[in-house]
Amino acid sequence: MSINTKPDTTVTFKVESMRTFPIPKELLGERHEKQYRALVNFEALPKNISTEVNPRDQKMTTKVGRSLIAGVTNTETDFYLNNRGILISAKSVKYNPNTSEITIDLGSPDNDASPQYGIIDGGHTYRAIIDNLKRVINPEKKFVQLEIITNIDNLVALNSARNSSVSVSEPALANLAGKLDFIKQYLEGSPLENLVAYRDNEDKPIDVVELVRLMLALNPQEFGENDAPTVVYNGASNAFKRFEKACDSANGDVEETVYGPLAKMLPQLVAIYEHIESNMGKYYSQYKLSNGQNNTRFGGVSGITPSNKTQQYTSFTRQAIDYGVASGYVFPIFASLRALLKYDAAENTIHWQTDDVPKFLDIVGPQLAEKAFESHGNNANKTGKDPQVYKDMYRIVELAMFKNLSHV
Repeated sequence: MSINTKPDTTVTFKVESMRTFPIPKELLGERHEKQYRALVNFEALPKNISTEVNPRDQKMTTKVGRSLIAGVTNTETDFYLNNRGILISAKSVKYNPNTSEITIDLGSPDNDASPQYGIIDGGHTYRAIIDNLKRVINPEKKFVQLEIITNIDNLVALNSARNSSVSVSEPALANLAGKLDFIKQYLEGSPLENLVAYRDNEDKPIDVVELVRLMLALNPQEFGENDAPTVVYNGASNAFKRFEKACDSANGDVEETVYGPLAKMLPQLVAIYEHIESNMGKYYSQYKLSNGQNNTRFGGVSGITPSNKTQQYTSFTRQAIDYGVASGYVFPIFASLRALLKYDAAENTIHWQTDDVPKFLDIVGPQLAEKAFESHGNNANKTGKDPQVYKDMYRIVELAMFKNLSHV
């Protein structure tokens, strides 16, 4: 389905950068395509490019669609790196270096017998950006890649190749191999039982990889007091590979490893993560006030999205909250709670060394929030990647735990 029933035939817009890839000299006379790549700000992207040439309708209510919308509307600035971009078939392309503007001729539907120009691949990305532009908090910092090809000899072959290039993911293959069965078993009867997606494109709100990241963040065998589980923030793929390596080493008995008792705790781990998200604004205000700052303005902090602009929800169970909080602030705090865990390797059991983790968090939360926001001047990405932040927070929790135990 196209964005509009009468798409533009020519579009001119500003680009941040532009590169041209000519035909390799060895293929001159044999191939006729010309390839261009451009980096475009969300706000500059034309709003009426045809998607009729794309063999897929853009259904934005699927898991993929929702994930793209989340990537478009969140406060992170790496969308253009994480997203594959938009591929356009064009009649011609002109670039004006003086104005940094590109003009794309998309042909005329009245003169062309069948659709051959427009968005070939990346239609979901295009829809996510165009339909949700008003929800983007800082659109001037959001970019997307465009690939434009002219004189395409075999549109069908290119269409088929580009739209079938998504391979089966590692988690989906692991699920097929039964490596995730123990997680399903431990979630039976819990509020999470029917909310977790184990297969690609499964329309459920929680990707199993996100649960793996929670378990890895608190894995006392992987990360001791002097370690920093930055991998849980740096990338879901690397986190899952680390988990799968443990699965393979267990020869099918993953539940007999530390991941067994951690999986049993997953409903509680999700609740704790969302408790941090839900209360981060309170923790932030408390530490600011304790430092003599009366005007806290949490909603104005980089990486924080207030619900008065667009409703925000917790990351897993989608409960409405006052502020969306970038994961770079949340993961170090969550991972620091390893200090509260006691693991018995002989019995393969884990238990908390405090009776009420949320209550404990409400006590130490302001101090952890101060470390999260002040370490890198409200830069969530740097905070989430900084090993020292994780180590410092671990020690904060450890010290608070010892003080708590000494009063028991």
